[in-house]
Amino acid sequence: MEKKTRKKSILLTTIVIVFITIITIAIIIAIAAYLMNVIKEKQYKEISEKQQEVENIKRENDEILFRIGNIYINKYGYGTTFNNSSAILLEGINLEDNQEKIQSSLFENLLNLYDVLTSSDLINKVSKIDVSDLENIEIYINSETKILQIGNFENLSTKFVWIHTLLEQEEGVPGTIVVKDINEVYFMEVYNKDNENG
Repeated sequence: MEKKTRKKSILLTTIVIVFITIITIAIIIAIAAYLMNVIKEKQYKEISEKQQEVENIKRENDEILFRIGNIYINKYGYGTTFNNSSAILLEGINLEDNQEKIQSSLFENLLNLYDVLTSSDLINKVSKIDVSDLENIEIYINSETKILQIGNFENLSTKFVWIHTLLEQEEGVPGTIVVKDINEVYFMEVYNKDNENG
């Protein structure tokens, strides 16, 4: 009988030890999961704060590229209070009262155009870009009294090789350079009554 009691006691002790071990492991896992969650939340908060800081830096950037009415647009597409008299006027875009940034895809295309204008040494001559119709974009160069009709944002580098050539050929002649299709590039001189009488 003593053997049976002893066996029961050993079995009961083993069950208690296994149960305590399982509970201990479960508590350790729960504590580890809690700690991992706290660490993740802290990291997420730090990342969010850094992202917000980067967005604030972008929002407050004073490198102004464009102007929409009285709103100046920095190189990240944000409307800002900084102004710059050399900012290029954008027509055909409206920023709503609660909108603080130009639509990303349009702004990427505008930045690409800005870069091509810069590399073509035309950026300081451009007074206005009309994007009212994204298939018939017009760029106004007041100093040359010319309008560049570039069609859309495709093949900008190739289009500006043609534009540069035509600007040199038609220097001093007011008119429109049309490069909507790179296979059909031409210059249209502006008809002026003074030229007829003079």
